[in-house]
Amino acid sequence: MTLTIVHEEFITRTYKASKCSAAYFWRCLSWLLSLSMPLIICIVTQGLWKKTNTYLEQPRIEFTKKGLFFVANFLETEEYFFWSSFQELNDADPGRLIMPIIETQNFDHNDDGIVDEMTIDVTLNLPNSTFQIRNAFYYLEFKVILDYRSVIEMTVPIIGSINSQYRTSASHVLGDLKVIQKRPLPSHGNYFFNATNKENENTTMIFGNNTNMIFLDQSIFQYYPQELYQQDLLRNYTLGLYSKHEYNQPFTSSDDLSIFTFYFHFLIREQELTYRTSAMELLKWFWLQYFSFFVMIKVVLRICSSFLYENQIFPTLVFVDKNFKTD
Repeated sequence: MTLTIVHEEFITRTYKASKCSAAYFWRCLSWLLSLSMPLIICIVTQGLWKKTNTYLEQPRIEFTKKGLFFVANFLETEEYFFWSSFQELNDADPGRLIMPIIETQNFDHNDDGIVDEMTIDVTLNLPNSTFQIRNAFYYLEFKVILDYRSVIEMTVPIIGSINSQYRTSASHVLGDLKVIQKRPLPSHGNYFFNATNKENENTTMIFGNNTNMIFLDQSIFQYYPQELYQQDLLRNYTLGLYSKHEYNQPFTSSDDLSIFTFYFHFLIREQELTYRTSAMELLKWFWLQYFSFFVMIKVVLRICSSFLYENQIFPTLVFVDKNFKTD
């Protein structure tokens, strides 16, 4: 025979004690513990604040057509030639200044309005056809825009050099362009980081970060690459080449004696960027962590209290209330 519920009765036991009893002290202590323990656990485990957040973002990168290209043969002579887009450098040694032909191509493979691949060809016309190039230095300036969280625009360089034991007619540089960050990016607002900071008309800090001041004269090219690397090291945000490959193309008899070419091939992929956590996100993470610990501790303390009261470890008076529920 199948049985059907015809009546339900809930019996509630109420445990009472005076305010000077151990039972009442435990009740107050458990209430304080349920509020304070979640906060203490969050602080001890260093999980109270989520200070940073990581997001996937593809930076918008554009070549600004500014840079410096330097070719030399330091093994045999101190002669060199260069081209730069910065007037101060050109005025420092105009006798060795040469003109380039710069060709760029951008490719957007997924039609999302962001460049995915970039090629830059820089052809230098050498005034001396007998000049043998074995050392090549390049400095390319790019504009980078990040807009997933805050709007950040910066002009930052790619710097490198290629040295060879033999005469070369071209240098090839390939790799993935990625934003390098040495501290988290701001979570909101508009920011602009410029790679050039001009002090005054007599001195300059080309691409500077308020580091060492350079007085422009012909000796600058002896130390210039080192200075550029040093200034790039001090930047909090810059560009880097990952999976980088550099090589020189050996000179052959069919090559033009008066031409040297830099070939750059860059890929721009989606990457992980770290941002500071905003105030609202901090409050959200605080609430989630605190509430999670609060629920767990509250359950544990309630189980302990039931055991202590029901077994009369803390003496109490028991009152039974009957509450009826009918369907």
